[in-house]
Amino acid sequence: LNTRAGPAWTSGILLTAGQTVAELPRSFVPGDSFLWPVEAVPTTYAVGRRAMTRTITADLVESYSLCPRKAFLLMAAELNPGPPEYVRMTDEQAAANRQLYRVRLAGDIANCRCPADMAAGREILADAELETDGLRARCAFLTKVTEPSRLGRFGYEPVKAIGTCRATRADFLGLAYQGLVLGEVQGRLPASGTLVLLGGRPSKVKLAPKYRDVRRILERLRVWAKAPVGDAPTLALNKHCASCPFCDTCLVQAEREGNLSLLDRMTSKLMR
Repeated sequence: LNTRAGPAWTSGILLTAGQTVAELPRSFVPGDSFLWPVEAVPTTYAVGRRAMTRTITADLVESYSLCPRKAFLLMAAELNPGPPEYVRMTDEQAAANRQLYRVRLAGDIANCRCPADMAAGREILADAELETDGLRARCAFLTKVTEPSRLGRFGYEPVKAIGTCRATRADFLGLAYQGLVLGEVQGRLPASGTLVLLGGRPSKVKLAPKYRDVRRILERLRVWAKAPVGDAPTLALNKHCASCPFCDTCLVQAEREGNLSLLDRMTSKLMR
């Protein structure tokens, strides 16, 4: 979901914390599937300061874990030349992997065509849009577990498909963020989640140890989202720059100011 692309439509379910299924309006566009509107226009703040998006997504959390400056620039809607070829390739592989996993799933699987799907206790839900207190998460799948929640004598765990054979720290934190948002919606944090590695290979992940890191990242992102922000975080080049859309811009600035991160094996910790 591109939060800077203007109003969009997406398939899925939109629930807010504390909101029951019965309270949600049922709205759809005629056709093969139900569509739920998602307002994707970022809210701006004071004139003359950077305009920061108010909605936090898994992409921002994962970006912050790689580079706080990247997350800041994404929130500030800086000119984005688009992802490098490698990122586009892994995104395409993730989409194909998600479809492969869906084909392999057995049992009661259903698209989130209406809000009642979650409370109905279906075994597997697909393409769920969850929202609570300025946080938004899109879960490729939700799997039913026998843990009581606000929904009843059951709850759900998130499933995230990735486009690589090995999961990174950002992947783990992205899954934990989905679990955190899901926990706010259903009234119970899921203990585990699943990362689907390339080839449709599911890998169970304990989320409890990850929630602390996600909450720490959210604290900073919420500060940026709720107040006008001037300067971006300190520039520090790292190994993830090659896959960042802002790589060229940061490199030019680093060379212009003689940034220490240009030195081999220099890290942000050593620069402090």
